[in-house]
Amino acid sequence: MRNKIAIATASFIIFSNTFFPVVSHAFTPDTDGNFISPSVIKSELEVLAAVEALPPVIQASFDTNRVIEESKKYIGLKYQVAGKTPKGFDCSGFVGYIFKKSVGIILPGSASTIFERGTEIEKKDLKVGDLVYFNTGGKTISHIGIYLGNGEFIHSATSSGVIISSLGEHYYAQRYQGAKRI
Repeated sequence: MRNKIAIATASFIIFSNTFFPVVSHAFTPDTDGNFISPSVIKSELEVLAAVEALPPVIQASFDTNRVIEESKKYIGLKYQVAGKTPKGFDCSGFVGYIFKKSVGIILPGSASTIFERGTEIEKKDLKVGDLVYFNTGGKTISHIGIYLGNGEFIHSATSSGVIISSLGEHYYAQRYQGAKRI
């Protein structure tokens, strides 16, 4: 907080000296009496501007048990290309349907666009209800599932439909791209 105050003060001084040059300061003191150079101030202001320009991360608190209960109802349902209903699901259609039906969260349409949402988390920090992502052939995220705990996730696989798989399975372990918490 002290640095933000110092940066704001320095910004005012820089602004003032730019438009009303009376006295030129090479360095500006922070609240502890340490001097901050104009280049450091400019750099910090650029970082703050970049952070403020980022879209907000919307985090919803929801009952993960409802997500898991709902998702398990569809085990064995066939895979369908672009499927978004209980008549058949693709991977992102399944995840989107489950989140909307169980907790009212509407997610974008594809695995790669869903990946743009939420907060990235480390594999070791996975919790029930987190989303896990894979690259199954290409340059981008192409598969998604819902983490169930104990190294398992539920998803709609092209070969099997809605199933529970292990993150440790050779196929998924090699293609794992990360996880996010919605």
